[in-house]
Amino acid sequence: MFARTSIIFCIIVMQACLSVARDRMHARRITSADGLTHSHVNSICETPDGQVWIGTWNGLMRCGNGKTEGIRSDRNGLRIGRVKDLRPTPDGNVTYVNEDGKRMTLDTKSLTVSECRSAPDRPAARAETCRYTVDDDGLAIERRGACYRIPFGKTSNEGHRLRVHYEDSRGGVWLNFNNAVYHLTFTPSPFCYAGFWDGKAAMPFRATVRAIATDSRGRLVAGGKDSMLYGLTEAPLRLNDDVYGIAADPRGGLWAGLRASGLCHVAPDGRVTYHTETGMAPLSQVFTLLRVGTTLYVGTRDNGLWALDIADRQRPRVKAHAADSAMVHSLSLLRNGNIAVCTSRGFWICTPGLGVVSRPSERHNVICAAELPDGTILLSTNGHGMMRQSHGKSLGLPKALRAIDSYALNMAWGPDSSLWMVTDDKLMRYSFGEDRLDVFGAADFGENLTFSESQCCIFQDSLLYVGAIPGMMEVDVKAIDRYVEARDDGGGTKPWHGAIAVAAAVATALGAALACKSRKKAKAAPQRYGVAPGKPEVVGADTAFVARLNSVLNSVIADADADIDSIASSMNMTRNMLFQRCSETLGATPAALLQRMRMERACQLFDAGERRVKEVAWQTGFNDPKYFAKVFKKTKGMTPTQYVENQREKGGK
Repeated sequence: MFARTSIIFCIIVMQACLSVARDRMHARRITSADGLTHSHVNSICETPDGQVWIGTWNGLMRCGNGKTEGIRSDRNGLRIGRVKDLRPTPDGNVTYVNEDGKRMTLDTKSLTVSECRSAPDRPAARAETCRYTVDDDGLAIERRGACYRIPFGKTSNEGHRLRVHYEDSRGGVWLNFNNAVYHLTFTPSPFCYAGFWDGKAAMPFRATVRAIATDSRGRLVAGGKDSMLYGLTEAPLRLNDDVYGIAADPRGGLWAGLRASGLCHVAPDGRVTYHTETGMAPLSQVFTLLRVGTTLYVGTRDNGLWALDIADRQRPRVKAHAADSAMVHSLSLLRNGNIAVCTSRGFWICTPGLGVVSRPSERHNVICAAELPDGTILLSTNGHGMMRQSHGKSLGLPKALRAIDSYALNMAWGPDSSLWMVTDDKLMRYSFGEDRLDVFGAADFGENLTFSESQCCIFQDSLLYVGAIPGMMEVDVKAIDRYVEARDDGGGTKPWHGAIAVAAAVATALGAALACKSRKKAKAAPQRYGVAPGKPEVVGADTAFVARLNSVLNSVIADADADIDSIASSMNMTRNMLFQRCSETLGATPAALLQRMRMERACQLFDAGERRVKEVAWQTGFNDPKYFAKVFKKTKGMTPTQYVENQREKGGK
């Protein structure tokens, strides 16, 4: 019996349809804890030395060199009060109008206030690069053709207003929104997450974006598990079921495969025709689509593979049906015109008429496949990892691919002849000629993303679109080489370094910072690590390696920004070498070992008397206490609160 796991993924490289080249937005939220003297801001200005001054209903705040300072009174004890009409002076001071209507001067060095003798001229208006709109979902910031979002916080309706916005000389943006001040900066990055569909009216993705494709006119279209179809019409179109697959109709419009309602054709004007009967059997639970000419191949959950003649889009006709109760995960076209079929019961190769060319020699759960330049086929399986075969015979994997510790949800060739692969929370680029694997994760994306529940791969130009939960990731593949060079060399003065070093400090719309769920292999090797008293430790036969690993992992347990690349660097190893040594010596990945040690450290803190779950979460590298509690329960079988209560009861006895 094979597990019926629907984990097909979607990748698209194409001409930009969601946006032009995006920069990544980094947002810092500044509140009273950072020195903000009042949630209501009246005025913002910048002095010649680059410091930004913020005037509120109860004083000033100075921001510069990454530091903030609240000023409610001057050095002589004079209360500043409500500040209006901030203006910089040529000598680096600031003037403002107080609540009595008098213009005052603050000496920015001595922090003393005196009455202003003559008001400086108002600074020349700086051309703004952003446009701001508050709608039902939050604040939309349009910048250079791209739309960024700050969702509403838990504030009153008054806090949902955008009171003040200001752009400084370095391109930073300062906003008073959600009863706080946001400092936004933008850095070039090949990765950009989109939580909203950027049409004439930006609309949030409210569920997993499972299907992505281009229509016959080259426009990007996407379908989600909220029954919404984006991109074909001006406003998103609601269908009668979740969209699991999309294929362009060469004469206009597109075909959509629906989770339980069969197949439908959507005309360019939005008219929908549903096809729930094929003439042979009900067509339902569609999981993947592939169009070749006027033939539409439809893979289903448990009703086999269908080949439909769609010359008459009002009445598609069945050309062939390969009956099988296996789930069809994905379909792809091979160079010789045959169809690669990945199912929960193995990998098949069929002729265009669905005649069998190659049957599976082993009943593995095959998720996706890619034809390599040498004619062999790379398979990703759930339970048996990556495999390579030719004419049904198994072959060895190239060295770099042997280092992959999880299966790929989808694979597709990019315009630079590199193979892109997607796991639950990472993107990987494999260069066949160099046998090189580049791995990109949360540190590169700027946030934690989950990449499952999507389908279909289409490449066209230079952008890679990846469905996420919810939303989409956009990758500029032509910029990847420069990015990887800067990242792997440590950055320094290279232009991409800032995109790696600065982490996003505000959640994107719709909770994009989702916890990445690790998938267990069907026949996983037993865990061969234990925990010793004192500091959490892993135990293995290679004592020198394990001792060094224990030291490095213990040093980053409390570091929320720690990633496998930095751990590998501290071990004087490449990422691939670290994965291989951990797998061989300890039977686990570095991430699994770090998480295990974090959970043991959490238990030690609770055992030592710490009762605050939030504090323990922070001390074990979790910024989000809710996610910490989720991981703790999954690991220990109980919530942190339950664990503390159990320890208290044991102590009482």
